[in-house]
Amino acid sequence: MKIPVGWMIGVLAAVIVGVANPLGAAPLSLDDCVRLALRNNLAVEEAHNELLRANAGVLGARSAFFPNLSLNGGWSKSEEPRPFEQGESFVFSDETWSASANADLTLFNGFGNVSGYQQSLRAEDAFERSFVKSRQDVALQTETRYFEVLKQQALLQVNQEAADHAEGQLSKTNAMKDLGAATLADVYKAEVDFANNRLAVLRTQRDLEVGKASLANYLGIDPREPIVLVPESLDASADFDLDAASELALEVNPKLTSAESSMEAGRLAVRVAKSDRYPSLSAFASTSFFNREPKDFDDEHIEWQTGVRLNFTLFDGFFTKSNIRSAEASLLTARRSLETTELDVLFEVRRAYLDLEIARESITVAGDAVRSSQEDLRFAQERYNIGEGTILDVIDAQVNLTRSKTNLVTAQYDARLAVSALRNAVGDYTLPEEGP
Repeated sequence: MKIPVGWMIGVLAAVIVGVANPLGAAPLSLDDCVRLALRNNLAVEEAHNELLRANAGVLGARSAFFPNLSLNGGWSKSEEPRPFEQGESFVFSDETWSASANADLTLFNGFGNVSGYQQSLRAEDAFERSFVKSRQDVALQTETRYFEVLKQQALLQVNQEAADHAEGQLSKTNAMKDLGAATLADVYKAEVDFANNRLAVLRTQRDLEVGKASLANYLGIDPREPIVLVPESLDASADFDLDAASELALEVNPKLTSAESSMEAGRLAVRVAKSDRYPSLSAFASTSFFNREPKDFDDEHIEWQTGVRLNFTLFDGFFTKSNIRSAEASLLTARRSLETTELDVLFEVRRAYLDLEIARESITVAGDAVRSSQEDLRFAQERYNIGEGTILDVIDAQVNLTRSKTNLVTAQYDARLAVSALRNAVGDYTLPEEGP
């Protein structure tokens, strides 16, 4: 009995996977992969660190509303030789103790502390939204790699079916040649077609393994480790049209809202720079102790001071003016960046929406092409079996069927990814809940 080569290839692939993974790998769902990527991706970690720095900036800006408190203490000892009347001398030793406490509170500094605190809050909000956007982008990249693996698995099945058909056709052609119903040239053509389909299977297997390694690497897993994925739904439905998607993106897209917060932080930075033009008013209180003995803490040895200070800089070498101009230039850059970001977001939404529409239409067209190709192959096969057609007709029909099935698989996965790309462009991309 002749064993089909296609069956042998499938068995060989299964044996290879079994040797590489004797105990079996736990299947990973899309949510599992996204969680791994969010946990291990460097871009997410860097964005999180930037957010932590912004949190620290808020804490630093809040400190401007609290008094500065300080404590000081000291001990000193001095020795001085002093002469007696007869010309002899002795060493005079003096030992002193001191302590002081000081408090200072800014009452007014041109509202620089208020503007600085508001600026830090806006900067924190900008980095927080950038962090959200970074996580969404990583999730989309994970999903893209995930479905690329599933697509290659589906394409491998399509090519395997074509190889099985080519193998069967080669067997039929050899049998027909033995009966005198086919020529040696037909056998050669069938052998070439079978070889081409086997090569297509091998190339697809290679693409599948590369896709798995790429996904593993992105997830922070050793690319040598086998990966088994759970099939996901290819539902390509979206809840909004282009106009609704664009309007929603202008409201919630984290990239755009981050740019808005950055521009507001720039506007407040100008106010902070201008606050140096105003006088500053502060209140202070201090107490100090100075005595030869540290135990004598009484009214005789303790001094108290309270008061207010007014400071107004008349000339600082144009330092304040320089800071104002620098802040205004940064504000102009932030405003221009916001305008550009808004256009970029609208473009990304439109492109993703058009990709989704094309992919949906491609599914319909490719589905019709598959049905037509199946009928064409059936007719070509029947005509060849009764001697009215050629084997080239059968081979061409099978090639068209394989191409149609490939186009259908590609369109289905493109549509599924286009939905995610659209949600990411809008900023309405839902991330899975944190797992264990």
